[in-house]
Amino acid sequence: MEVDSATELINAPDRDYDWHLDPRTVGGVAKIVHPDTNRLQLPAKVSNRSTYSVKSTEVGFITDGADEYRDRYGQAELPIPTSYTQFADNAVTYYGYSSITCSRWGIGITPARLEQAIRIATGGGRYCRNDITVTGCGECPFLVETADHAFLMTPTDIDEPPESVLSNATVRGITIENEMNGQILEGVEGLIDAVDEFADIEIIGFAGRRQSSLKFRFDSGEELSISAADLRTLSLTHRDIVGTHSFEDDWRVPDEVEVTEDDLDYQPGEDAEFLGRCIGHVFSVKDHPRRSGGRKRLHLKHVMLSITDRINIGTYQTKRVT
Repeated sequence: MEVDSATELINAPDRDYDWHLDPRTVGGVAKIVHPDTNRLQLPAKVSNRSTYSVKSTEVGFITDGADEYRDRYGQAELPIPTSYTQFADNAVTYYGYSSITCSRWGIGITPARLEQAIRIATGGGRYCRNDITVTGCGECPFLVETADHAFLMTPTDIDEPPESVLSNATVRGITIENEMNGQILEGVEGLIDAVDEFADIEIIGFAGRRQSSLKFRFDSGEELSISAADLRTLSLTHRDIVGTHSFEDDWRVPDEVEVTEDDLDYQPGEDAEFLGRCIGHVFSVKDHPRRSGGRKRLHLKHVMLSITDRINIGTYQTKRVT
């Protein structure tokens, strides 16, 4: 389906709200439009005869690319209860993604979210479950298809399932349970290296997760936690940052920046009073046309490790104009 360049969507579902006419691309393949609810009493939400309202930004009607989206992101087809009264007791929760970066245990599709999706797809009326397909797509918006239309809806936060292991990842021989965020796992690898080289201790096992932290067992007998934010920093840390680095500016134009020894206040392995031990550096480049005469400013941060009752990764920043 394509968007009519005049005033309407071809084959758009008839609802008590309109649809925006400007599509956006999701996942690189599917074009969607969101509900246009400006004339409704609750302008940012739609309900479709349900006590569960949905933000208009959480649902999209697919104008093109449903098959491509399913092929790229689809993971599991969900069973659908025979009627709306059956959702609370008979619908199953889909567990699609878990990470300490989530606000709760993970992301998925609860029975209430599944009912919302079916009501969006049908307009809230009676339905035959054989005519509807719901496909879970991990952490990505899930797909709802009827004979005539297709929709995407964002998954929702979920609590820990009774069978708590959704997915295991192995980093340097350490098994990490229920962590599916690649950046966090890269940070774990950086942590293993950092504590071995700069603190002379070794991580020997995973000890669990709590809220936004992972806990590890050390050869010293201790169990220490590290936050998601600190693991993200470790995933971006350069051990040897001196040299030329390529990047894209704010206009996605390729450029490069050079870091010299003179830019560094501390080298990896050096201690800084009250800050900890330097284990590397991270950098970013920003455009400041008014303040720097059109030049770019290098934001260089020294990454500092300290160990108390937990593992702490701090940063100490210097700046210069390139």
